[in-house]
Amino acid sequence: MPLHSALAYIGYAQVSWREGVLYSPIFDDVYYQLGQGKAESTHVFLQPNRLCSRLQENPSSTFTVSELGFGTGLNFLLCFEEWLAIEGDKSSLNYVAYEGFPLSPTDLRLALDAWPELSSLKEALLDQYPLPFKGSHRLVFAEGRATLTLIFGDIGEMLPAYNFLSDAWFLDGFAPKRNQSMWDENVIRHLSKHSKRLATLSTYSSAGSVVRGLKEYGFSVQKISGYGLKREMVSAVWSGTAPGATEANHSPKLEALSKGSNSLPNWAQVERIQALPAKTPASDIHVSKCIVIGSGLAGTTTALALAEAGLDCLILEENPSPMSEASGQDQLVLYGKYPKKLNREAKLTLSGHIFSQSYFSRLQKGRPEIFWNPCGVLQVAKDQSDAKRHAELLNEYQFPQAFSELLEVDQAESISGLNLNTPGLWFPKSGWLAPKRFAEFVLGHKRLEMETNCHVTSIKQNHSGIWELDTSLGLRLCEHLVIATANQTSQLVDTNLMPTKPLRGQITRVSPKSLSTPKSVVCGEGYLCPEVNDEIHFGATYDLTSSHSEVCEEDNVKNIDNILKWLPTWSNKETLTASLVGGSAGLRCTTPDYTPLVGRLPNTEEMLERFKGLRYDAKSCRETYGAYKANAYINIGHGSKGMITCPVSAQHIASLISGGPSPLDRELEMMLSPARFIIRGLSKNKL
Repeated sequence: MPLHSALAYIGYAQVSWREGVLYSPIFDDVYYQLGQGKAESTHVFLQPNRLCSRLQENPSSTFTVSELGFGTGLNFLLCFEEWLAIEGDKSSLNYVAYEGFPLSPTDLRLALDAWPELSSLKEALLDQYPLPFKGSHRLVFAEGRATLTLIFGDIGEMLPAYNFLSDAWFLDGFAPKRNQSMWDENVIRHLSKHSKRLATLSTYSSAGSVVRGLKEYGFSVQKISGYGLKREMVSAVWSGTAPGATEANHSPKLEALSKGSNSLPNWAQVERIQALPAKTPASDIHVSKCIVIGSGLAGTTTALALAEAGLDCLILEENPSPMSEASGQDQLVLYGKYPKKLNREAKLTLSGHIFSQSYFSRLQKGRPEIFWNPCGVLQVAKDQSDAKRHAELLNEYQFPQAFSELLEVDQAESISGLNLNTPGLWFPKSGWLAPKRFAEFVLGHKRLEMETNCHVTSIKQNHSGIWELDTSLGLRLCEHLVIATANQTSQLVDTNLMPTKPLRGQITRVSPKSLSTPKSVVCGEGYLCPEVNDEIHFGATYDLTSSHSEVCEEDNVKNIDNILKWLPTWSNKETLTASLVGGSAGLRCTTPDYTPLVGRLPNTEEMLERFKGLRYDAKSCRETYGAYKANAYINIGHGSKGMITCPVSAQHIASLISGGPSPLDRELEMMLSPARFIIRGLSKNKL
């Protein structure tokens, strides 16, 4: 999948209305028949896939429905409505929908207005409906028990790009004659690659090419009565051999499928069918479903993601309270520093930036205690070179105005409340987080518990697959373990092949009495925050040579000198020095490539053995799967980018544990993989 296309702003679909029905001029077809959309959707999709009964079969699991052709969102709303109507225990609902031509919020609202009984669900959808950037967008409902992952872009590109397995498929694109690309062999092949055993599928189309393609790739197909004037439709069940499975199957198509290309290399994944499921032994000690070690931003967001996925979680923190290390500043800024050109780092930044804005806004909505402050972030241009770079950045990324725009001097000054004398790049939906208040909110979740002053001294996995943690408070047991201990990770696992390093940062605190107070966050070669607790904070230093977290007066001097270089109109050295209150310092955890370590915990010794051939032949070991500790995960190394990368990384960890879809595509999974340094080191013959 080309990087540029993965990041592109694709815009909304151009549609029209014909006699009260939404019409696509591109495909010369309507989205639904007047007055019949809801009944047709129920007949074609909900009933053949037996959603109501299947959602109740295994309440402790997640159930994934995938749709090709999101359209008006009607199928999702009806599926969500059916899930909500189930009383008692039920599976968590994950809905994945692909759409190459997303409707605008206005058109979506007008289309769904045809069903006023869905009004509240429609508003919930529109409240989180994303800007049309190509790629994945995660929408969360029902306190996390139901999610919608909207994936915008060409189906042929985007379907292979994400790593998940589906329980049910809705094929609802425009007819094969009008939209051939959605029904071609490559798409059907990937339906098989993304299907759980006995996954169901339904579609209104009974075209011969569709039926033949489904059969060739392992689906048992039957034609059943269609809706209305349509005589037939298709219902199917995945009965073929999935990649990595061992059942015999003689279909040439399925043989090719099992050997098919995968944009995520084998070293970065485990085999499809995994052994060593955790079996709870007879014990007087409670076995937690999940334990997260560490309650910084990475650990806290991960614990919340697990809780929202329906998994009980225990957080272990060695300090007296959460957010006690580098995440514990009074203000954490959501600020994306974008590369000049579209690349992998740009894709990670943009994906995380979009997700974090939506994530914190969703969690804050309706809460009386304010932890998220979407005041906007202004990136100032201190000179003509910066202004030119901002313009080139917007041209390269094609950001829509709702996400970012260039401001003239008077606009920048009005928004920031400061005398800037400079233009700027404005991100209206960004802002700053009060991390300790956020942690208090997270810990209020009914599925979360926390033990403080709990130092974990060692971890091991017993013969039953249960993780045993020796702690200062005694033995703790869990099925799934997440290590989010930042710079302390080496105390629990060998990090020589997952290298990290401390990155010291200090912010400076001044009294606002003699200073102009910014209304938004202002960034340049540092950042300046709005007033909090009768103080103004700015910074931060960036020091790889020191490994202590005490406040240094010389670093306050550095911060003052630095802000006067990139924001000289705000104040002067005498005033800032006289207004000095103090500072706050912490040790961020970063990696040699400044990219987090997020994913399954590698079995380093076994990885070195399996992939030793890379020392001599970079093309070897292509068929070899990675070696990872069962049910163990790591989420560290976010450095100064935690507000961008922690929330989306937490969702990825939760998806690995719960079995739901990840918001990260395969390229980003590989980029964040904790095993990447092992593979690089072997490939360069340095290990």
